Parts: sequence; C-alpha cells; structure tokens
Amino acid sequence: WNNCPTVQTCSQLRLSRKAIIPNGRGSRVRVLASTSEGDTPTEAEPPMVNRATEQFVSTVPGQEEVISSEGEPLHGVIALLSFLGVLETGYLTILKLTQSAPALCSSLSTGSCESVLSSKYSELFNIPLPTFGMLTYGGICALAVLGAVAKKEEKKYDNSALLGAATIAATTSLYLMLTLATKLEGQSCLYCYTSAALSASIFLATLPGWKEKDWPSGMATSLAVSVALAFGWGDLSNISVYNAAPQPQVAQAAEAAKPEFYPYYEPQVDTESTPEWVALARHLKDTGAKMYGAFWCSHCLDQKLLFGAEAVKEMPYVECFPNGFERGNVQMADACTAANLQGFPTWEIDGKRLEGDLTFKQLAKASNFK
Repeated sequence: WNNCPTVQTCSQLRLSRKAIIPNGRGSRVRVLASTSEGDTPTEAEPPMVNRATEQFVSTVPGQEEVISSEGEPLHGVIALLSFLGVLETGYLTILKLTQSAPALCSSLSTGSCESVLSSKYSELFNIPLPTFGMLTYGGICALAVLGAVAKKEEKKYDNSALLGAATIAATTSLYLMLTLATKLEGQSCLYCYTSAALSASIFLATLPGWKEKDWPSGMATSLAVSVALAFGWGDLSNISVYNAAPQPQVAQAAEAAKPEFYPYYEPQVDTESTPEWVALARHLKDTGAKMYGAFWCSHCLDQKLLFGAEAVKEMPYVECFPNGFERGNVQMADACTAANLQGFPTWEIDGKRLEGDLTFKQLAKASNFK
C-alpha cells in the first residue's frame, strides 16, 4: 500500500490484501477498517469506482485511496472484430485456392476487386495473402479472448502479444491501401477496404492498453513488417546502393558479368484475368491499339500481369526483340523501329502515345472503353 499519504493515515485505515474482498462484479469491494490499533475491525463504506480511470477508490471520510487498476485493451470489441476478420479472410483464402470468383465485387468502369485479388499483391512468398490475414486475425481473436477471461477472473495478463499482432495487421492494411492507391490506381476492392477498416478498428481498440514502454517496440514491428512486404512483392528490387555514386571497380565488374546475348523467351503470366480485363483487351485489339514491349522489360511484364493470362492472349502486343537482344546492337523489329520508341512499354491508342504500364482506368479512358 504505497499510496498512503502518511504513516498515520495507513495506521488509521489499516488496509491489507486480506481486508479486500471482491464481490465478483468488479465494481464494489468490502473494506475492513479500524480507527485505532486494537479496535475491532468494522465494515467501511464500500469503495466507489472512478469511471474515468476505471480505478477503485476508498470512500473512507477524508481520503481517497486508489485500490486497483490500469488501462487495458477493449478485449471484447477486439475479439468480435477479429472474428469478423477471420470470416472474411477465410472466405478469400477458399476462393483463392479454388480459383473461384468472389461475390459482391462491383463491376465498375474503373475495374473491380477481382483485378486486385488476382494481382501479384494477392500473394506473398507464393502464399495467398488472405491466408496470412486469416492466421493473424485468428491469433488476435485468441489473445483477446484470453485477455477478457483473465480480466473477468481478476488475473494479471500480459497484452504485449496482442498489441504486436494488432500492429502487424494495421501496418499490412496501411501498406496495401497505399499500394492500391499508387500501384493499382483506378482499381476498387470492397474486401480490401473491409479488412483495412477491421484492422484499423482493432488497433484503435488496443490503444487504452499501450504504455510508454510499448511504443518503441511497436514502431520497430511496424517497420519490420513494411520492409518484409516490400521485399516480398519486389518493391525494393530497383533500389541499389550504387545508383547515386557507383564505385568504378564494382560497375566494371558488373558490366563484364553481363552476357553478350539474351535469347528470346516468353515471360510467364500466371495471374487470373477478370471479365473486365478480357473485354478491355479485345476492345483495344479491335480499335487498332498497340502495346510495344520487350521480353526483358520488367514494366512490360507488370502490364501483362495486370491483364492476366487469358486477356494477354487477346491484347494487341508487339514484341520488339523477337530474335533476342544483343549488347551493342540494338536491332528492333521493323514495327518498333518505325514507331521511334523511347522506352517500354509504349502504348499507341487512338492516335495518342502513352508510355509506361497503365491502369485499367487509364486504358479505358484513352480507348473510350465503356
């Protein structure tokens, strides 16, 4: 009992752990008190609960003595939200494994959630991303239930694992929302928005349980998750420590290691096509549009992955190096040479030239696809 303002006060009140008897409801206790040493203990006025801080305070006249407690996560709310997350990601995992189309995906002119759920960002290390989400939400739900049970039984419970799992879920959803806005511009995904709302709500529900000591580890966890996602999806593949100021000997060694001739190969497109992308590919072909690309071009492959395996067969693609690429002898196909290309991929649509890999929205707008 370290909160007694004076030794005299403690002597008068004579509180002890044995003198506090929980009544099972968590809001009132019985306190035995005596006014002087040797007196018979009597039942004092039951303590009241400060609802602003969820702390028990004694109602002995002339003083307020804190008897228990600290802020904790909202375990019940977290358990409910994470259970909904398990249902959603479990459903998406089944769809991914059975290669079925998701329900409730709106067919918009700007694309649908099917495009997002079949993109390269739908998997991480060759494992469906919803599977990671299902396991994370399941872990959060279990930890929240354990925390709620411990609180009901008035047992001490360490919430560190719960806070960490909530941080992982929130960071992943934030990364995916940024990816949806920047890498998959124009695409909409109802399930992505739902999962982001759930993980954000779960994180907010854990905030009452965060202590000052938890924030450094929380930020470290968030950073580690972001780096893992970036590496897993290849978003850091173009970053090199030699870009700014290359070391001459390193640059020379890298140049010498390059082969003189790159034989042509067909890049593998293993993403699923949605009906919208297939229809767009046919429309582009019918209207005389062309996409000029090269087999060794990573951005060309990214564009094909957006279309998907079925739509790629319909798209008007022109390979500029059908016979391979030889260093020092940039000999392109006649159609590519005549087009006077400056980079890959390059689209020619309705008399307009567009460079780079384009989103569904950009291609639809440029070709007047409805």
